Amino acid sequence: MEKLLQEARALAPEITAWYRALHRMPETGWILPKTSAFVRETLKGMGISCDAPYEQHSSVTAVIPGGDGVGVALRADMDALHIAEETGLPYAAQNGNMHACGHDAHTAMLLGAAKLLSRRAERLPGPVRLIFQAGEELSGVAELLVQAGILDAPRVGAVFGQHVGTLIGPLPVGTVAVKPGCAMAAKVRFTITVQGKGCHSGTPAQGVDPIAIAAEIISALQTLVSRECDAKEAAVLSITSIHGGVSDNIIPDAVELMGSLRVAGDALCARLSRRIEAVAKGIAQAMRGDCTVQQELITPAVMNDAAETEWVRGLAEELFGAARVRMAEAPSMASEDMACYLRERPGTFWFFSTQAEACPEGNHSPRFQVDEGCLADGAALLAAAAEAWLCRTR
Repeated sequence: MEKLLQEARALAPEITAWYRALHRMPETGWILPKTSAFVRETLKGMGISCDAPYEQHSSVTAVIPGGDGVGVALRADMDALHIAEETGLPYAAQNGNMHACGHDAHTAMLLGAAKLLSRRAERLPGPVRLIFQAGEELSGVAELLVQAGILDAPRVGAVFGQHVGTLIGPLPVGTVAVKPGCAMAAKVRFTITVQGKGCHSGTPAQGVDPIAIAAEIISALQTLVSRECDAKEAAVLSITSIHGGVSDNIIPDAVELMGSLRVAGDALCARLSRRIEAVAKGIAQAMRGDCTVQQELITPAVMNDAAETEWVRGLAEELFGAARVRMAEAPSMASEDMACYLRERPGTFWFFSTQAEACPEGNHSPRFQVDEGCLADGAALLAAAAEAWLCRTR
């Protein structure tokens, strides 16, 4: 482990250069032509052949060959957010998008891990599947990759990954936090369209006011967490968009509400999802209106395997020392489609605190920054997890 960490830190200038290049070219969604081309070219320079491009998305996948044993997968995401950057960094993005969640760091660290592992390919007992995934912020791509057999050819026995920033709360820079069981929340996106009857604002009795109905629905939905969940259950329901009406003297026909439900556990998520529809429709009908409710499970909860999580905890302590490793007390209420891989294979998704001390802003802020001094250590932990897992299971 000590030798691997030294090798990774020797690669720090190269990993940092990759990170800065990626940071300058943020692309959003499923199609990331510049980012995927950069990753493919970088892997090619390491002697790693990539799979054929995907038609629906720009994910890049590859295999570092090893022995004939069961393989292991390492996953990073590559997409950015539609946020105008305000960091003032010399390598800040200028195209109206930003790597405000740290996916550029994820990609750079996995590239670093790939270089470390490619040097060890001859002594790896099994192959290492590399997954550079597009479209994490929108979700859907991970499920497509699983359906395409990304974990079956070669056969993968475990999946590992990490998330930078402050999603698990503020921790000292360079801290690794692990969480067995539910590590990140399931997410449901919902849209509620309240149907009323438009009329003059001076004669509301001649119509049915969908704005008044929507206000009652919003208030009632907040009680689903505060009054229908056990205090020990983690759930967050947020209304994030309201649209309706065009003038001060017209009560509109309809109002649209949008929001999301995040729950630490799939069963509770399903129950609360059913209650959203029942509450919204009940209130609308009681107030002489009606509504339609559309819901979509964006991603299930990230469920870490307890044994693999404890094993990674020990591995991180061996690499960095026990002082830099923590057991997270509660899951992050953010969501991640790493969940799709962990439904298929055991593994774990850990948190790596990389918040730059000069900038206390968290993920998804236009001022979010990553401490570049952490990048080599993140690459080392990914590589160590892959190599050590293959060796212990041969």
